[in-house]
Amino acid sequence: MQIGAMVIANLEKSQGVSPPRRYKREDKAVATRRPRHMMAVCKTRGPIGFQGPFAGQVMQNTIDFIEKPINFQSPGRWFGSAGRPTPRRSIVPRPGTIRPLARDPLYPALPPMNRAPMPNLFSPLTLKGVTLRNRIAMSPMTMYRATEGRMSDFHIMLMGSRAAGGFGLVFPEQLAILPDGRTGTSCAGIYDDSQIEGLARMTAIVKDMGAVPAAQLGHTGRKGSELKPWQGKRQLPPDHPDGWQTRAPSAISYGGRYTFPVHAMTVEEIHDIHRAYAAAARRALDAGFEWLEMHFAHGYLGASFFSPLANQRTDEYGGSLENRTRFHREALDAVRAVWPERFPLTMRLGSDDFNRDGVQFDDAIQAVAILKNHGLDLADLSLGLNTDAMENPPFNEVAFMVERGARVRREVGIPVGVSWNLGLPAVADRVIRDESIDLVFLGRPALANPHWPVWAARELAHEDPFSLIPEDWSWWLRSRPGPEGSLGWPPARAN
Repeated sequence: MQIGAMVIANLEKSQGVSPPRRYKREDKAVATRRPRHMMAVCKTRGPIGFQGPFAGQVMQNTIDFIEKPINFQSPGRWFGSAGRPTPRRSIVPRPGTIRPLARDPLYPALPPMNRAPMPNLFSPLTLKGVTLRNRIAMSPMTMYRATEGRMSDFHIMLMGSRAAGGFGLVFPEQLAILPDGRTGTSCAGIYDDSQIEGLARMTAIVKDMGAVPAAQLGHTGRKGSELKPWQGKRQLPPDHPDGWQTRAPSAISYGGRYTFPVHAMTVEEIHDIHRAYAAAARRALDAGFEWLEMHFAHGYLGASFFSPLANQRTDEYGGSLENRTRFHREALDAVRAVWPERFPLTMRLGSDDFNRDGVQFDDAIQAVAILKNHGLDLADLSLGLNTDAMENPPFNEVAFMVERGARVRREVGIPVGVSWNLGLPAVADRVIRDESIDLVFLGRPALANPHWPVWAARELAHEDPFSLIPEDWSWWLRSRPGPEGSLGWPPARAN
């Protein structure tokens, strides 16, 4: 029986599900009934129901992920390869492992050795002088609700509710370090002291709910000056009242809907950007943030300097990998000089352009190693997105960045976080248990379900899911009698 079928059969047995009907595939009996956390991907209801034109593909890819062996040696051998190599570890839950985390039979008490217990999704994570209550982070997501770069009550509601819902680390959207670093005029910024007040209100509620507030500093570069997505996401010309002249390492337009000429930055302008990063970091500290991330991915300014597709300079900022990471090193040094050592300094790096002429993943491994020597505390690995001409991008693959993150973690020796399609609790928990990555970033799942951590804890049979939320809230959920389902949650899994 294949490993996926074994997992499913074991889960059903532990939950008292009647034996499933079976069918023949390659002359082997394979269980067809799937546990609730896997079936959720093919429903349009529930906390993580997938909808839209890719729903069927996402469902099949999720099932493939559960049943496919995984190799952590090379990204190419997992995705798109013809063979199915022997896994170094399995990411999916092994038979019999969906149990209360405190007494998981897969990880019995270790013999007397100086070894830390294996982590899980709900284990604390300490980095520098900051401890997260679990390994679940809400990713930065642009909401287009700011006015003159300032946060509003909407942002306080959004971040506060996710902190109250159990997330360990909570980001607002990217905070632009300069006005022309915004995606559009309704995006948030941290380039003026008047913006500190709204940010401080947000960090205060996040802390009060038990989470750690994090800031992501960025500049959109040649992808700025655009309309909101639901208005067409078209780039506006520099002479439009809501537009501006975009900047990049070289005068190369992104293409597609980004058609207007781009200004190639001078060396002095690059230094100005680094000074703006440092000034933004000081404001972040004044606003009460305790975790800082620099956004050098998704085709924005930092990603452009890293990619040969956007950076064709012939000076000290272009050409070799060392030169193409000079922008990052100098920005990191500028921020490190003002950001306290007790607080983590991290970076979201565009680690692959999926284009033979762009950033390759081996480039990213070398870059992270270089940046680690400049004070980088954690690598948040994402995509380059420096071109629309991508070759076989794995957007519909479940947890497709995990293997890459595991390789950086192993080869560079630095804590790693990743995002992209980690919304299934069993998958998110397994990648932490296997010590493939250290932190799970959730974007759309965090928007879809403000209590995703509590829901995940119930799905994974955590012995006390409501321990993830504030006590003056959780007491009522634990203590008031009522029939099963009266709280509005699906029935909890049987232990």
